[in-house]
Amino acid sequence: MITAGDTLQVKGTLVHNNIKNYIECYRNQSPQYRNTGHAVIQGAELELAYESDAWFANVGYSIIRGENKTPISATNPNGYLNTVAPDELTASLGYRIPDQGLKFGWKGRFVDGQDKVVGTATARQASRGFGVHALFASWKPTEGKMVGFEANASVENLFNRQYKEYLSNDPAPGRTFKISLAKQIGW
Repeated sequence: MITAGDTLQVKGTLVHNNIKNYIECYRNQSPQYRNTGHAVIQGAELELAYESDAWFANVGYSIIRGENKTPISATNPNGYLNTVAPDELTASLGYRIPDQGLKFGWKGRFVDGQDKVVGTATARQASRGFGVHALFASWKPTEGKMVGFEANASVENLFNRQYKEYLSNDPAPGRTFKISLAKQIGW
């Protein structure tokens, strides 16, 4: 594509589920479950990934919709399913130095607000969208006494964004630092 030996992968998925006797959780506090009868969940996902000897990047997008087809009441003949995730875009960009066993880069996750809910006192409420960023680095030596070891480090939620995942009552973790060292034993 751009350089010798690089690759581009494209993956797409379409989903259509026609569900009878669907059971849905309909409260934020003290979960309660109800059989909504007939539901339809449909959506699409698209992923693109690029790899060369040095650079790598990927992007993915997911969109899912869910609808209750069984009348809930006379005033709400049908409605959204409150357990369907909001639209989401993920992306990453990185660079590797193969001779040194080094890899580092950036990841981003961007989630749309979820306003496709039945917003009553006994149902999920709409959520706000958010975007979070992360940086990562890894070292996996290719020669010398450290062969078989792998060190990883990352900073997640880089800008310490305050947000809640949809369907969660608790705030997501703030800025988080992670470090790991692993040793392969055997083969």
